[in-house]
Amino acid sequence: MSCGKQVIVNADDYGLSSGANNAIASLLNRRRIKSATLMVNGPAFRQAADLHASRECRWFIGLHFNLTQFRAVSPDLIESSLTDRNGNFLGRGRLFRRWCQGRLDPNLIETELRAQLQSARASGFEVSHVDSHQHAHCIPAVFRAICRVAAEQGLPVRHVNPDPAVRPRSIRRRLQNAVLRVLARASLRACSDRLPGNQTLLSIFASNSRPSVEAYREMIESSASNCVELMVHPACEDKGHRAVTGIADVSEMDWQVLNSDAWSALLASGHYDFIAYPEVR
Repeated sequence: MSCGKQVIVNADDYGLSSGANNAIASLLNRRRIKSATLMVNGPAFRQAADLHASRECRWFIGLHFNLTQFRAVSPDLIESSLTDRNGNFLGRGRLFRRWCQGRLDPNLIETELRAQLQSARASGFEVSHVDSHQHAHCIPAVFRAICRVAAEQGLPVRHVNPDPAVRPRSIRRRLQNAVLRVLARASLRACSDRLPGNQTLLSIFASNSRPSVEAYREMIESSASNCVELMVHPACEDKGHRAVTGIADVSEMDWQVLNSDAWSALLASGHYDFIAYPEVR
């Protein structure tokens, strides 16, 4: 019997590589997860669209808004405050520094968000929600742009608010979580629209542990939130995946965990309501 806690298990990085695409498509088709987010400027975006077109059940696919890796979708961003002269994004560190320096153009952020949403829809995706690659929308200027567009289009949004129940042993990780909470609160204060979404975020990175069914179960059980997102990054073993991400080992472990009989048993236990973003109550 469900305790009423809503749990969104969302797989990031659909479109990043064939390894990520194949893993996420398999998990969605077998209902091991209900939600994923799409990188429309990822190297394997076309394959992601093809797999989506041949899906075996309903998928909930959101936009993994990307401002930190690969090439911008909108031509207006070439050699702007967000990209280099070739239209490639500058990376998470430089994006954050430019925000600190007041050098991010909010209009360009919104232009790129609309271009990425349009690209997803033009390829047959019915966008279910919005989050961002490498938590770019913890930056208030990015979150405000997402607020405006999401409120206009009726889209739920992932809130990057690390769950306080997760207490990593690493002091560095505790400090990172604290910074994310401060930025998340600042972003919410800057947004006048109350957007549907999760209350807190659970991830293996916030906990400083390794992916396992037991680790994920403990995080979900310890959370006091009524609606949490468990963020995962599954990918099959793939050289192409390793070439575009620094978390390939974690991705392969996530793939093993979400494929396991123990994970299937947790889903079937009825202890929690495993949902997608449009189903948030």
